[in-house]
Amino acid sequence: PPREPIIAYWPERGAVVPGLRFFDIVFTFSFSNEQSASSCCVLTDSNILDKNFYSYRINIMFSRDLKNKLVDFELSQVEFARLIGVTPRTVNMWLQGDREIPGPIEAYVRLFELVPISALADEIARARGKELVMKEGMYQIQFHAGNDPNNWGIGSLIFEGGRIYGADAGSAKYDGVYTTSSNPEIVDVVMKVTFPSNGMSIFGIVHPYEWSIGVRTQLDRRKDSGTVTVQTDVGPADASYLFVRSIPEAS
Repeated sequence: PPREPIIAYWPERGAVVPGLRFFDIVFTFSFSNEQSASSCCVLTDSNILDKNFYSYRINIMFSRDLKNKLVDFELSQVEFARLIGVTPRTVNMWLQGDREIPGPIEAYVRLFELVPISALADEIARARGKELVMKEGMYQIQFHAGNDPNNWGIGSLIFEGGRIYGADAGSAKYDGVYTTSSNPEIVDVVMKVTFPSNGMSIFGIVHPYEWSIGVRTQLDRRKDSGTVTVQTDVGPADASYLFVRSIPEAS
């Protein structure tokens, strides 16, 4: 098997391996193929320098690394090319080792590693030629109807994968869907609100049995908060919404 790499310094990248001692042979050479066309300075011990000696680049992404990252991110070459604004042919040349992967591209990939996938949902959706319908996560809602100051309520809704579900302080349950409207910046929301028996609605309606009403509104997908008019089966209402948190990562 090849020996461990012993690279001490790479001038143009300032890469220094800490803890190296001074060795008695210093020479330079250039990498080819995956190993870059840049020159580096190698310090090595003459006792281990032989025909099997080889080296690594320091802090530089190989084509095989990029291949593995695309698999991890579940992105195709075409999707990755669209994401970073290059041609699929350019990405293919990086993956085949025919061209060195530029530093900014490596930095972009490293950033992908550090950021939770949920936070990258918009980027990944854009790479696949589509946009997210709505920022997914938990929203706080407040609503009221009419002029009576007592006719108000608060609750929480979860927007996830086109579905909506939640509850309010009055124990009403919310279930519905959200879809893109004819205007791509606007989201159509359709829900059923189910009230418990003897549960009071903001319209002043109460029944001794479980009952429900249909609710329809539209939200601006670009905004994390706003105020909207809500149409229901029993009359209009005003509501405000505020994005609270993203969907948590699976443990």
